[in-house]
Amino acid sequence: MTTPIDDPKFHLVGRKLVLIARDISDKETISGSGTHRTQRVFGRGTKTSPARCYIEIPAVIK
Repeated sequence: MTTPIDDPKFHLVGRKLVLIARDISDKETISGSGTHRTQRVFGRGTKTSPARCYIEIPAVIK
């Protein structure tokens, strides 16, 4: 069982994130992100089925 984080000041950081949502936006490339283009998507849920995101592969911090 996981505890949801509803505060927008928190960020998920990982090598692979999974987004579960009713509506997912088109991929948007973030400019100035170097050779390996970073992309951003937005997910929208509904009142009864909110959008969720979780970390599938955690980031490795050396």
